[in-house]
Amino acid sequence: MRSHLIGCLACLALLAALAAPASAQTPDGAALYQQSCASCHDGGADRAPDREALRTLPAARVLAAMETGPMISMATSRTAPERRW
Repeated sequence: MRSHLIGCLACLALLAALAAPASAQTPDGAALYQQSCASCHDGGADRAPDREALRTLPAARVLAAMETGPMISMATSRTAPERRW
């Protein structure tokens, strides 16, 4: 019985250790937007759609703008997961 309990505790500790890095790697979309996008998209820059306009666009279109379109130079410093978040 005691060895079973120790085994369960070891499994829980392993699962907790494995889960921590995954959550630490999840991009924070709001923080990324504030850091990299808000100055233009919330600041009224010419040709930069505001946040509400961005919300109406399909995600694939926004991603394409960052990866192959007019925003490529602004998004190259972001990882692929960050651009998709």
